[in-house]
Amino acid sequence: MEYQIDARVAGIVRVGQDEREIAVFRKAGFFSFNLEGRVDGDYQLKLAAPWTGFRYLLRSGRRELASAKRRTFLHAFDPGRPMTRHRQTEFDLDVDGRQYRLVPEDRFGLTVAILAGDERVGELAMRTFEGQQQAEWQADLRAPDPWPVPLAAFVPFLTREGRRFMKS
Repeated sequence: MEYQIDARVAGIVRVGQDEREIAVFRKAGFFSFNLEGRVDGDYQLKLAAPWTGFRYLLRSGRRELASAKRRTFLHAFDPGRPMTRHRQTEFDLDVDGRQYRLVPEDRFGLTVAILAGDERVGELAMRTFEGQQQAEWQADLRAPDPWPVPLAAFVPFLTREGRRFMKS
């Protein structure tokens, strides 16, 4: 599945397909940084909290569709400089019992691989600055089939959180 993503504005994640907007997730409230949106039902993207076991959640009503756990550690992104390490944030994503990992491929988190085990099944790649200026989309998401629209919004929601923790 191919999606276009725009998460440049804080508190909003837009999802598109074939350069056409199909879903928008917005802040749930003034003091809440959780997002909610409507696709074919109501969905919520929830930040990690103690009452969720510090897991990020994608929910529809009371039903949990996906969850993610954050892992942060030091990593040498440049093989030529192995002693220079930067913080890397990965997510273990559980979607209906299927396990995926979101792994940044550079120290800024501009390209994030979606892995099922050791196999690469998709990626979220930011467009160049010039590409973002010419189009209304910030990134392209290539995901495994079938990958529903709410899950397509969950991935940039997580990667934005990951970039926040990767600052070194």
